[in-house]
Amino acid sequence: MGNMCEAGSSPTRMSSLDKFEVQPVFDESPTIQSASPKRRKVNRDDFLNLGLIGKGAFGSVYKIMKKDNGQIYAMKELKKQTLTDHNLETVNFLERFVLKTSECPFIVKLRYAFQTSSRCYFVMDYVSGGDLHRILKKNGALPEKIVKFLIAEIILALEYLHTQLKIIYRDLKPENILLTETGHIKLTDFGLATYIKDEHTYTIAGTPEYLAPEIIARSGHTYEVDFWTLGILIYEMLSGYAPFTCEDRNVCTIQNLIMQNKPIYSPKISSNARNLISSLLRFNPKERLGAKSFNDLKRHNFFQNINFEALSQCQLQSPLETVAQKSKVEQEESLTPIKNEDKPQNSSPPNWQPIHDFSYDPHLDNEINTQNG
Repeated sequence: MGNMCEAGSSPTRMSSLDKFEVQPVFDESPTIQSASPKRRKVNRDDFLNLGLIGKGAFGSVYKIMKKDNGQIYAMKELKKQTLTDHNLETVNFLERFVLKTSECPFIVKLRYAFQTSSRCYFVMDYVSGGDLHRILKKNGALPEKIVKFLIAEIILALEYLHTQLKIIYRDLKPENILLTETGHIKLTDFGLATYIKDEHTYTIAGTPEYLAPEIIARSGHTYEVDFWTLGILIYEMLSGYAPFTCEDRNVCTIQNLIMQNKPIYSPKISSNARNLISSLLRFNPKERLGAKSFNDLKRHNFFQNINFEALSQCQLQSPLETVAQKSKVEQEESLTPIKNEDKPQNSSPPNWQPIHDFSYDPHLDNEINTQNG
């Protein structure tokens, strides 16, 4: 069977520009130029801005088109001052590492990175089916067949992060799970990721409803927090809401509910699903299913009809394809056009210093490697 996943190397082409006022992208300050006489590195002038996809705590994401070939990408814009204010310079490089290095079909791929004096930009695959949060908000609880398939793909993505890149994700939630137009998942936003180390990490990082008990208790945490958040995610997908939350999203109330760890299961949730969730929501991190081996997780009865090998090769059709097609249309309709007055107008000093080793252009890197080889 052919590859069912959207190929990261062939981003979706733009269907129409009629809806948006086409603008050069973002910052008007000068960008880094390549020293090569034959080719310069890509910069923000090479793209047209098609609209705002969304804003996060530390940056904004836009849909853009590369002028020379019409290819569509997503661009994440981060203000350098914001990174400095929150001590996130190292995190910025870690996100770049994950996006650039990953060869997993279920993780968004970096295509370019560049900078101006005031901003950093990641140019990534544009994933056209929207995110899981949009689908859950519209449809509520999802059928177990769909949940099983999507969670299996998420497990493969987490396995790749843990075993191949030695990375803890720490931000698994519906908003960060993108869907291709064929209904497959791609994880995005690695701004809270960290390396797996011999010692525990004590940073409080994550979304309130998804925080593991050891993060709340500040007792130190490592990769097992991703299995806790996986259990929370499965519950939310099957129920339509997170197990530990409250109407006003009061952080203290949510944390108390997490530490009590007494989720209430809907009768609609199967016994296999309940067992899987409870095996992941273990207070002791070492006892969580998957903590010893991802194979333990894959062998759970909940996944008895999933061929993980075929899934890892993108050989299975997603049961969410029809829903993803509808979500694609909704995402296009929800894009916010960018107006001239919204664009930053600050200029750069003449001798500004770029962040070393941040910019990335695969075409130039390949040329350099060929010359050095």
